[in-house]
Amino acid sequence: MKQVDRYLLRHFLHVLGLTLCACVGIYLLVDFFEKAGDFIEYKAGAAQYLSYFLNSIPLISVQVAPLAILMSMVLTLGGLGRSNEITALRACGLSLWRIVQPLMLAVVCISVAYLLVNELLTPLNTRQLTRLLDYQLQGKTEPSLNSDRIWYRDGNRIINVALALPEQQRLQGVTVFELDRNFLLHRRLQVPELYFKDGH
Repeated sequence: MKQVDRYLLRHFLHVLGLTLCACVGIYLLVDFFEKAGDFIEYKAGAAQYLSYFLNSIPLISVQVAPLAILMSMVLTLGGLGRSNEITALRACGLSLWRIVQPLMLAVVCISVAYLLVNELLTPLNTRQLTRLLDYQLQGKTEPSLNSDRIWYRDGNRIINVALALPEQQRLQGVTVFELDRNFLLHRRLQVPELYFKDGH
């Protein structure tokens, strides 16, 4: 990578870091004050405050990322234009596309990274925030996985569970339907009760 590309990328990433921190900070501050009454009412501890902040930051970052990237690109090019650096680069024979090319490449890489964060990390953070705000602070009962209508397909087998008791690691009324290649019933197996341990 040429020295000009490194300079442009360093300048862009610096502006992006400041913009992203500012957007996340403002969003988090407003969101926290909206929920501050709940924290005070339910007498939240320091660990719960810390958990709220740590799990909120990835969610907020993903939401404000497009705005932060757009603002950073505008501020970067605007700053280079005001200081006549773009004019100097053009005078050296670089086209506008050649000047913005490393910035566009950086934006693509950042977008892919945020896509991965959105797909892999934010669902976990959302689950933790729901557990914190609804179940730990407000004392609501977490939904149980008990069910009397569980159907599961495993290859050529269809499994029906009458009642699942995950807290007791027990299944009641298990029926296994084995099918042939034509999807016709080949054999049916009924088990009144099953116990499992460590997921087996």
